[in-house]
Amino acid sequence: MKRLFTLLLISFAALSCEMIDEKLDDLLDKRDWVVFAEGTELSVDVPSKQTVLNYKFESTLDWEVKTDAEWLEIDPMSGKAGKDIKIQIKVLHNKDKEARTGYVDLTLSNEESYRITINQAGEDDENDEGTIVDIPNNQIWYTSTDGEVIEPYSGEYNEYAEAITTFGVDIVSNTYKDGKGVIEFEGDVTTIGECAFAYCSSLTSVTIPDSVTTIGYGAFGECSSLTSVTIPDSVTTIGDAAFSGCSSLTSVTIPDSVTTIGDDAFYYCSSLTSVTIGDSVTTIGECAFIYCSSLTSVTIGDSVTTIGDSAFAVCSSLTSVTIPDSVTEIESYAFDYCCSLQEFNGKFASEDGRCLIIDGTLNAFARAGLTEYTIPDSVTTIGSCTFYDCYDLTTVTIPDSVTTIGNQAFNFCRSLTSITIPDSVTTIGNSAFRECSSLTSINIGDSVTTIGYGAFRECSSLTSVTIGDSVTTIGDSAFAVCSSLTNVTIPDSVTTIEDCAFYYCSSLTSVTIGDSVTTIGDSAFVYCSSLTSVYCKATTPPAGSYDMFFANASGRKIYVPMESVEAYKSAEYWKNYADAIVGYNF
Repeated sequence: MKRLFTLLLISFAALSCEMIDEKLDDLLDKRDWVVFAEGTELSVDVPSKQTVLNYKFESTLDWEVKTDAEWLEIDPMSGKAGKDIKIQIKVLHNKDKEARTGYVDLTLSNEESYRITINQAGEDDENDEGTIVDIPNNQIWYTSTDGEVIEPYSGEYNEYAEAITTFGVDIVSNTYKDGKGVIEFEGDVTTIGECAFAYCSSLTSVTIPDSVTTIGYGAFGECSSLTSVTIPDSVTTIGDAAFSGCSSLTSVTIPDSVTTIGDDAFYYCSSLTSVTIGDSVTTIGECAFIYCSSLTSVTIGDSVTTIGDSAFAVCSSLTSVTIPDSVTEIESYAFDYCCSLQEFNGKFASEDGRCLIIDGTLNAFARAGLTEYTIPDSVTTIGSCTFYDCYDLTTVTIPDSVTTIGNQAFNFCRSLTSITIPDSVTTIGNSAFRECSSLTSINIGDSVTTIGYGAFRECSSLTSVTIGDSVTTIGDSAFAVCSSLTNVTIPDSVTTIEDCAFYYCSSLTSVTIGDSVTTIGDSAFVYCSSLTSVYCKATTPPAGSYDMFFANASGRKIYVPMESVEAYKSAEYWKNYADAIVGYNF
């Protein structure tokens, strides 16, 4: 017996405005259910620009899809029997002059086969040079999964007694005929306002007229079936949560006219695979693309200056991103949990870019699979936890533009072997390089004034450190448990060595303390079990603590200026080490 199945063309979305009027009408006419018998074919004409075709069908048999055309990308390629089966065909941009034809064959498990023929125009093909579909500025066109009218939110008075004008003008009519919905307005549409199409779960595609300048808060929020939206070049603002929860949206091009992408704009668009951000955007808002778990690549325009807090966080499939030199600030958590992220501005990580899951405060490129990275010359601040737990990061280049390395900026970068901190840097934040267990040497520039709490704590492979001549404070536990550090010279600029600064540096044999130090904190050199020589150049004994040199090597000597020996031996806390204090000509 011949087995039948049904196929429905849900929506057609050209990711370009260029289509031919009659072709568009033909496609819209084909949005009815079509029953296929063996050998029946469906033919679809598409323009040269990249196009996405979405199909839905039901079958009582398992199935698979095949194509020999490299310019056709199909997802998924096979599946089980079911009533709500969806496949997507991406037709790539045809940059050749000549038209081309490709075939998609759907074969059932009983070997019955059905074909979709896709005819794509060439860039110079006469069929691709027809009239551009310019919809009237007083209309919005759309399609829906059930071929029914979509009822947008048209506005009402709120508690502040102000009228919410969702579209800028009143709706005159809303009809759905021959596979096309048309909302007509009294005048030109200027705004897709607050929650205009929110929760329209059957909305599949929308074409917005060129008169619109603003897509407002939640305009298409939770439109779970929306696969295609055409954003015209007139739009300047994509508001907060504008496309939040559009879980079927697969790609989006943000035109050069847009200057702002609001907070949560594409939050949880879990099917979004690629994003192109126009060259006029200056700010990518907080959480703008968070939880876009299918996003593999993003192109950021050359005018972006700020990438907001958590902007691309939990984009777990993101492998590549190019950050232009225009960016001056990458905020907290911007690329957190981007475990597959391997390419930045031409720099590559290992193929298996590792991502460890460790509790803690996370930020910017935290947990990314990088091995090396060159920070753009425009960056002035490396924010808190920027590269937190980038486990495979071995090399990072910090440009002379950077003035601040924030708290935990490179915390847990366990493969980082060396780093040079340029003279432009003035502050190294708390735990900035904590537990960089492969770091062997560090050169701290001459402009740094403060080394923060735990800045290099537990850098267990660190054998040498050069501290610049402008440092005034070595923070609490700054070099604690640096178990391979053998000697250190604290420059004359330093006035304060805080508590536990060199706690448990078990290989430290010699330390020179500059002549400006006025305070040595509690346990500053405690459990430095190999420490045999301490050279303290200050003529006035610094304020100290009972156990500042506790549990050093047997026979350890403390060398002080010849003229200050008695002062040291009688000073509070220092007198506990009187037997070890020896005069020395510095």
